[in-house]
Amino acid sequence: MIDDSFIRQLRKQAAETDNAKDRFLMIRAADELEVGQDNWASLYCRILNDQENFRDAERYRWLRDGSWDVPQEEIAPAIVLCDGKMTTHVWLTGDHVDQAVDSWMAKDFKKEVKE
Repeated sequence: MIDDSFIRQLRKQAAETDNAKDRFLMIRAADELEVGQDNWASLYCRILNDQENFRDAERYRWLRDGSWDVPQEEIAPAIVLCDGKMTTHVWLTGDHVDQAVDSWMAKDFKKEVKE
């Protein structure tokens, strides 16, 4: 990445030169360097966001699929669908988890997960 002081120095030189063509080229170069810095910063943020999304997806897939594939003597997280009174319980795995999440994300609270 280009140091900000280099861009400032380039703009200062452009302001001090008498040659209009050189001034134009230096100002344009400084502008392009600033745009490039913004693009690199944006790309870096997208990469970090993609990594976070990937980790979240991996967690979800493990919870959906892998949490049920543990030895009986071990304890692992599970997903349970239940009503507001905590009287009806349905253990969710695989596609049932996807259906429940999709339903709730769509705000379709009355949709039931079919076993």
